[in-house]
Amino acid sequence: MNKFFLESERLIIRPLEESDYDSWYTSFMNRGPSLTPFDDGILDMSMCDINWFKNLVNLQRKEWESDIVYIFGVFLKSGEHVGMLNIVTLARADMQWGELGYVFHNQFWSNGYAFESILALLNSTYEKLGFHHIEAQITPGNERSENLVRRLGLTYETTRKDFSFENGKWTDKLIYSINLHNNNLE
Repeated sequence: MNKFFLESERLIIRPLEESDYDSWYTSFMNRGPSLTPFDDGILDMSMCDINWFKNLVNLQRKEWESDIVYIFGVFLKSGEHVGMLNIVTLARADMQWGELGYVFHNQFWSNGYAFESILALLNSTYEKLGFHHIEAQITPGNERSENLVRRLGLTYETTRKDFSFENGKWTDKLIYSINLHNNNLE
């Protein structure tokens, strides 16, 4: 796991390490109030001490090694933590199918960091992690997310009705996807 490292023009994309705690915690603490219904805004971080974070890093390492989910911290080259990316394994065998997820601290929005980091990840995912087909599952109404994945080259595939249980109810998901084996995204 520690060998996975991507660098883009302004960003470093890699698994979290225990030494990332201060940057990670500071960015969470500096979040602003929620900007959209899809932004958690300010979070209660009172339980997230260094020991909690070490357990998080170890859990993510185990999930990585078990091919369950690949979680990446996104950092400015200065070391500031700006967000997280993940790819969840949905199926291997003949499909090599994963789900892309992303979340960025709202104080870093509108700087292009989501686009830049996801582009770098998608361009290396087939070679480094073996995923052929990647999908993003987006809640209807999240136009920022839809616009982002379209810019990245994902195309609308379908709407899965009552697909995900969120906030006490079943929610539809818009599915956008891309096949990576023959795509060089820009």
